[in-house]
Amino acid sequence: MSIYTLFHPPVFQGRNKKENYFEGWYFKMAKQDEVIALIPGIAMGSDRHSFIQVISSREKKSWYVRFPYEAFKAEKKVFSITIRNNHFTIDGISIDLNPTPFPVTLTKPGIMGWYAYVPFMECFHGVVSTHHNLKGSVKLNGKTSDYTGGTGYIEKDWGTSFPSA
Repeated sequence: MSIYTLFHPPVFQGRNKKENYFEGWYFKMAKQDEVIALIPGIAMGSDRHSFIQVISSREKKSWYVRFPYEAFKAEKKVFSITIRNNHFTIDGISIDLNPTPFPVTLTKPGIMGWYAYVPFMECFHGVVSTHHNLKGSVKLNGKTSDYTGGTGYIEKDWGTSFPSA
C-alpha cells in the first residue's frame, strides 16, 4: 500500500498485487422500499477475473456477471473503475449488463470462492460515501425503477481474503 492510497481508500489499492488478492466496491441505492446494490470488483489468484454483482430487493435475487481479468481498468489517483462497458466513479455509475444468477456450488461457495471456508480472514475496509442523493434509473428484467430522490451508500473492501461476516 502506498502513502497516497493509504489516505485515499476509494482508489484501487491492488495495483502492485499479483496473487491472492481481491478488491470490491459496494454501491447501494435505495428509494422507498426498493434497494439495488452493485458490487464491481476484481479477483486475483488461480481464478483471475473481474466481476459485477447485482443484488435486487424487488427481484429478491442476486446475479454475478463475470468478466475477463483484462476488462478491469482503474485510474491511479482518482476513484474511477471501468469493467468493459461499465463505469463507476464518485460522481456516477453507468452500467450495461445482462446478469445471470450467481452460481453457488460446493467448490465455489460464493463470490470469494474457497475463501468462504477459511475461518479467519484478513481484510481492509473503506467507506466512500455514507449518504448521497441519487438521480437516474435502473432497468432490470424489463422493469425500470427511478431512483431519483433516493439515497445512496458506497463502501469497499480489499485484502488477501474477504471477511466471513
